[in-house]
Amino acid sequence: PVELKKQSELGENADKLMVPAGTYDFTLTAGENDTFTLTYAGEQPEQPTTTTPPAPTTRTIYFDNSGKNFEKPNIYAWNGDSNNNWPGVPMEKVSGNIWKADIDAAYVNVIFNGTGNAQTNDLDIPTDGKNLYDSSDEKWKVYGEQPEDTTAPVETTVPPTPTDKDYYLVGYINGADYGIEADIDNMGDYKFVDGKVTVTFTETSYVIVKDSDKVLYMTNGLQGPLHDQRPCYRGSRRAQEAERARRERRQAHGSRRHLRLHPHRRRE
Repeated sequence: PVELKKQSELGENADKLMVPAGTYDFTLTAGENDTFTLTYAGEQPEQPTTTTPPAPTTRTIYFDNSGKNFEKPNIYAWNGDSNNNWPGVPMEKVSGNIWKADIDAAYVNVIFNGTGNAQTNDLDIPTDGKNLYDSSDEKWKVYGEQPEDTTAPVETTVPPTPTDKDYYLVGYINGADYGIEADIDNMGDYKFVDGKVTVTFTETSYVIVKDSDKVLYMTNGLQGPLHDQRPCYRGSRRAQEAERARRERRQAHGSRRHLRLHPHRRRE
């Protein structure tokens, strides 16, 4: 995060935040004495090459035995082509009334059963991620899922965001002036909404903040990851033209001096 103050207060130390190419989320937070904190994060890394992992060959099914009270539950599973032989495989106790077993991932139906003829109905294994069958209410659920929290949420203090004016991220962005120099009469394209704005930079740029009264808020000295470099800012078109004119005048002055030092010879 960097602190921003009015340009008029910083004087000669007023500078900017250098930002390398990338996509960033900027957050503007109001501080005391008409100052702001500007934070940014989220440069998009190159997407790594991913490979699709092989489909699992088994799945774990859980059983809540509280509604059946089987002494030692078994799970019988099948599909249209195969099964795991009645009464199936013994289940392993997890804790309390919860039991589990691994079955072939190709199976689509199960029956939980105990000793004798005690058993559940034929059950379809859900395809929506639910993997625990609760025999007390005869419903499939997600193992480990916590019940809905009905307690009142704890109120947290949110840092204030500037609301009395509109604020814009301006500067020399992607090779052009936005709200500064040649574009000083405009506000640019990057308005903070609820104290936030996202900007994609295609090249190293510099940014400051400008409010709807056209007051500039700047950093105290050059800030950012490229703080050891001078900005890539090449100035407005007007500044570039003025610099070019100064160079041309210097070159012309040098040529005149050269002529004075080397006069033409008079004809004999």
